[in-house]
Amino acid sequence: MKTISESFTEQAVANPERVAIMYPDGALTFGQLNRLFISFARRMSAEGVTSASKIMLDTSDLQVVLATLLGAAHLGAGFVQWNDGIPTPDDLTITHRFHSTPTSTASTDNSILIDLGWSPAQNPGDLPTHDRTDTDRLWLYLYTSGTTGIPKFVGLSQRMVIDRSIAVSDEFVGGKTRFASTMPILSRTYLIRALAALVNGATIVAGTDIDFWIRAGATMVSGSPAQMRPFLGERVLNPRLPLVEVMGSRLSLTDARDLLRSFETVQDVFGAAEANKLFTNVSTLDENGTMQTKGQLRDSEIEIVDINGAKVPTGEDGLLRVRNSYMVNGYLNDPDTEQSAFRDGWFYSGDVAAWGANGVLQIRNRADHVVNIGGAKINAFAVDSIFRSVDGIRDAVCFKNPKGNSVDELFAFVVFDDGCNRFQAIESARFHCRDKLGESMVPRIVKGVAGIPRRPDGSPDRQACAALILSINAEMQQSSQSLHQGG
Repeated sequence: MKTISESFTEQAVANPERVAIMYPDGALTFGQLNRLFISFARRMSAEGVTSASKIMLDTSDLQVVLATLLGAAHLGAGFVQWNDGIPTPDDLTITHRFHSTPTSTASTDNSILIDLGWSPAQNPGDLPTHDRTDTDRLWLYLYTSGTTGIPKFVGLSQRMVIDRSIAVSDEFVGGKTRFASTMPILSRTYLIRALAALVNGATIVAGTDIDFWIRAGATMVSGSPAQMRPFLGERVLNPRLPLVEVMGSRLSLTDARDLLRSFETVQDVFGAAEANKLFTNVSTLDENGTMQTKGQLRDSEIEIVDINGAKVPTGEDGLLRVRNSYMVNGYLNDPDTEQSAFRDGWFYSGDVAAWGANGVLQIRNRADHVVNIGGAKINAFAVDSIFRSVDGIRDAVCFKNPKGNSVDELFAFVVFDDGCNRFQAIESARFHCRDKLGESMVPRIVKGVAGIPRRPDGSPDRQACAALILSINAEMQQSSQSLHQGG
């Protein structure tokens, strides 16, 4: 199996004059970037970087990022994503902290300044020799908030990164794709896409100047919904750029329509550091200007299941799980989270989702579904699912007790089938919650209702449920005060 650096060098040898990075004031070809990478590898080796090293980089210079990544890949050294103070696991001890400005926050006892002495002009020569790099050894260390909102680190081998790059080769087409992004160049999403561009021979358009992107002929733009809104503002691109992919949070229908004013195709991406780009909801405009959206599964398996792992029908909420040949199998030094997220060969993302029309993947609002009870986090949908699995219960939603100064506990609203034994159904549901999730996740108050409050996308509105409880409580207090005054 080739290393990342060998895969890149093949592209550079075959297409030395192809542009690797486009800048507003110039360009860097694959041949030039290859020479820069060789110079960086030489300097990194001279600084004692080996396959036993773990390096970290703080820079705002894209070519420094790419040359350092390639140098680390050649030497077999671990590359740890710059994390701006997030604690790293014990086994990720950083041996070399590289930075490109003297005032960098990376300046510590083991910090090394990347200066002009790292350039090919001042550091000519061949690649340093070393033992054959093991492409199955962990190489790229990335952090993700993932399933709980708490940063966790995952490790990717060079084989996994190459496999992920090949999986998106239809988007990063050598000599055709010109990739631009609003993402910071040291972010996880940018690093993975930049590596895919290098491995596949595509061009990276540097910076976030949209006028330069247009002049450079950008064909693919990447960013989050929160970034794209202010980035475009009220501006509409004419002519439209070919493609924008958005990730990191749900893309509303309104935002998708707005983006289609400036892009021919909008991809709403579902992906994860644990498993790469997995699924896209692809939106385009038909001849009448009507938005059409369809789901596009890549080379991964995706299932939406209930608490017992059984697939749920189309349109019904369930837990999202995925698997492919290049996903990680756990987190670094986080066995508790790992046990809940990786089960039976599947990665459970922590998302609640449903299949919609045209194979569209509908991701619900995760933040509203993660409930903290006494310090223990649980996906509230798991409780909903258990209640709905009980005979006599048609629908259910749980939510945290919203009353001020109350203990951490769950409440639940339940829609009963006509004629069911309500007491028996509730006790059966509580028993199964206790058995599967523990005592703290058993709703103390269960109230029958005519219907469950839901958002326009069909997901349960737990905030509305909590507000209803507060309203009922306020009415009861007011009635009590009125009776007391009347007495």
